[in-house]
Amino acid sequence: MASIVSKRLDRLSQYLFVQVRQGLGHRSAYKPIDLSVGDPDEGVNQQILEEAFRVALRAKGANRYPPGRGQIGLRRAIARWMQDRYGARFDPEREIAVCSGSKEGIAHLIHVLIDPGQKLLTGSLAYPVYGRAAGLAGGTTEILTMEENNGFWLDYAKSKGGKAICFNYPNNPTGACVTREHFKELTAWAKKKDVFMISDAAYNEMSFGNRAAPSIFEIPQARGRAVEFHSFSKSFGLPGLRLGWVCGEPDVISALLKLKDTYDSGVCNWVQSVGQFLLEMPERDAELRRLRAIYGRRRAVAEEALGAMGFGVFRSGATFYVWARPGRSHFTAELKERVNVLTVPGEGFGPGGNSYMRFALCQSEGRIKEALARVASVVDLASGRRQKQRS
Repeated sequence: MASIVSKRLDRLSQYLFVQVRQGLGHRSAYKPIDLSVGDPDEGVNQQILEEAFRVALRAKGANRYPPGRGQIGLRRAIARWMQDRYGARFDPEREIAVCSGSKEGIAHLIHVLIDPGQKLLTGSLAYPVYGRAAGLAGGTTEILTMEENNGFWLDYAKSKGGKAICFNYPNNPTGACVTREHFKELTAWAKKKDVFMISDAAYNEMSFGNRAAPSIFEIPQARGRAVEFHSFSKSFGLPGLRLGWVCGEPDVISALLKLKDTYDSGVCNWVQSVGQFLLEMPERDAELRRLRAIYGRRRAVAEEALGAMGFGVFRSGATFYVWARPGRSHFTAELKERVNVLTVPGEGFGPGGNSYMRFALCQSEGRIKEALARVASVVDLASGRRQKQRS
């Protein structure tokens, strides 16, 4: 019998993180340690979260269908957040919508913007959803070079343009950060080439030290030619809630809602109420600092240990990822096979990832140290084999 699945979907490879986690429970002397997926284990203080849930579940209409654009209380809280954080004003009635996480919102938005044959620009190191969504929409993808010697910033200067450009800073997988000046130059180029900008700001609250990650909307000229996505998954350590938002160009947001109203029925009311509670709570900024401190310590531990093993480590100062060069091919597969540590091969994020790998620090510090000890044992084993070969 011929396949009943559409050709477009049939051509789609299995999602990267599903591939990586296959065989997670394979027979091994080691219990698995999963450093593959960016699934935060640390989140908002449990007592605060329990209070947020109590308030949300007591709210009138918690069990009813939500408004497609999102609850107005949450949208107003988002508008205040964007103004407080970035000095950017948004009309909560027209320029903000609630999504089931930024992943869902970005994937649907690409379908809104890209017609068959049209081109989405994205980096040579990118969240896989961007290119996959463009392909499912019948579009094509132009890959823009990102190199370590340029801080993994997009090299868009030689591109002739396309319908839209999708970018993510602080960056997954590298942790690379950019400045307002980067966004100012990108906005000028996008205006000249008539390219719409999609900013994935999921990791903006995960910048360590004194560096604050900018919003594309700190550039006034981005108005009318951009949208930006934010996420509770990474900022508040709540990936299971599936809650995020998009802000920006109102006509594009209205078109996104037209598609979403066809495909889904919005984010459930009590989840939105939890989000509003977290954005408005007095402890908000202290909690976010606490989470950054936890992940910052983990990064320092991992970067120091991997550097001592001889890895080339990109010291980025943002996200809970460590982007590193192990110095030999197939090392992620070797870690999984020998010591049951799961990581992600760099090429899974695009052609710029060859020779790199990503560690997601979403386990306790103790488990991360155990994983790093296992990594060191594999490195030492390989070093011993090379010494025997030379002798």
